[in-house]
Amino acid sequence: MIVALLLASAQASAVEPAYAPLEGGDWAHGMWADGAGSLYVVQFGRVYRLGRGEARADYMGGALAGISVSGTGQGEDAVVVVASRSGEVVRFQGGDREDFEVYLPYEGELVTALPLRDGRVVCVCDRHALFVLDGEVVEQIAYPDSGMRVKAAAAGPDGAVFLVGAGGLVLRFSGSAVLRVVLTSEGERFAAELLTAWVSPDSGMLWSTTSGDSPVRIDPRNGSVETWTIPVDGTCDRLHGAATKDGDVVALGCRERFALFQEGLYRILEVRQTFPSAVHLDLAGLALYITGSEGLRRVSVLDAFDGPDSTRLDGEPPSGPEVERSFRVGLRIAMGPAWHLSELSEQFDADAHFNLDLVGTVRVTFGRDMRGVTLYPELGYTYDDLASGGHLAAFGLGLGYGHPWISVGWVPRFVVGGLAGDLALGLRHGLVADLGMGIFCLELSHQVLWAGGETVHDLRLNFGIDLYTLTFVVLRSWALDELDLD
Repeated sequence: MIVALLLASAQASAVEPAYAPLEGGDWAHGMWADGAGSLYVVQFGRVYRLGRGEARADYMGGALAGISVSGTGQGEDAVVVVASRSGEVVRFQGGDREDFEVYLPYEGELVTALPLRDGRVVCVCDRHALFVLDGEVVEQIAYPDSGMRVKAAAAGPDGAVFLVGAGGLVLRFSGSAVLRVVLTSEGERFAAELLTAWVSPDSGMLWSTTSGDSPVRIDPRNGSVETWTIPVDGTCDRLHGAATKDGDVVALGCRERFALFQEGLYRILEVRQTFPSAVHLDLAGLALYITGSEGLRRVSVLDAFDGPDSTRLDGEPPSGPEVERSFRVGLRIAMGPAWHLSELSEQFDADAHFNLDLVGTVRVTFGRDMRGVTLYPELGYTYDDLASGGHLAAFGLGLGYGHPWISVGWVPRFVVGGLAGDLALGLRHGLVADLGMGIFCLELSHQVLWAGGETVHDLRLNFGIDLYTLTFVVLRSWALDELDLD
């Protein structure tokens, strides 16, 4: 049904060719299309125009740490505005550029900057106020409540700008010095945090998403609201739409999964993109464009489907591959005490001793969204301060159940090495729990070693962190904060 709607909307003319490719794999951020054959993308501080059917993208200029792109007009008359979270704004028009800087309030960040048809630019701050640039004049318009937190903004077909955010916030800016709060038909605020904004050019409906994976449609004229929940893992914090003669179709980006939605119908696309920054539904080209950590990616909405076209929300979840396989690698360092479970000679006699593990890990999960049966292959090194010290190699394969935030498995390992100057052979087995996307680890295991003519039984309790995952998370957090890569 959803694909049928898109095809029907494109039947009046042939399906348009794809936009020019964006070379390189640098992180790409916001994008905006003028509806006349050009897609504008900002990639790591560089702004490009991508023309339909063209072989290469046109470089327009640098934009510092720009992350959002918006515009108005078409073709040579298009006005394109790029903004960074720290307040830098660049406007491109007819081959010219203008640079502005908005002095934001304390702890404030710029959400986006939207050009109006009258030449002004509305700069939306996440708190306190918005700023209207009119030539060299900057007008500050305070939000009705100083505690408001704006998450997204979009311009409607009549030139009005809608701001959405925490606490069900919806504000309407119509060009005057007054921000009007949009309420529900019952005269109340909307009952959820709103994360995204897109306004249909045909119906004027405001579309958003909530932290509960719910597409929301709001009629700004009377405050009526409709909410749906689709069964996709991850918060849907990216949204764009397209108007068809049969209603609006919206594309949702939910962590690393994507879906199309229209009037109670949905289809989860069989495509993944790590850390998406924005989505753009190209109706004329029957494609979904995704920006993020892998640059710009084009996904055909026809090629991405596998099975039934769409599923009603009151029906069964969409079909897809029976088994998906995902991998997560790591380098874990863990340490903790060990206690003897058997009587030992004097050289091994100690109430407790210290051990340290350095382990290379792979988590192979069979199931959707990193949830399902998981294999635990491991290869590692252990230092044990028992007696005069031991150096051991451990390798094994375990079985458990995986989840993005916590996974638990039973891992048996063979152990070989040296202990107190003697050859040591043994087995180690126990429960391993990975927590917080695999950053933290807790292991409770039993180990038996044969060394120096004795059998050593230990109960081991280790706490650890995954250096590989932690480094990745820290670097990404730094990039988001310092380089505005979002």
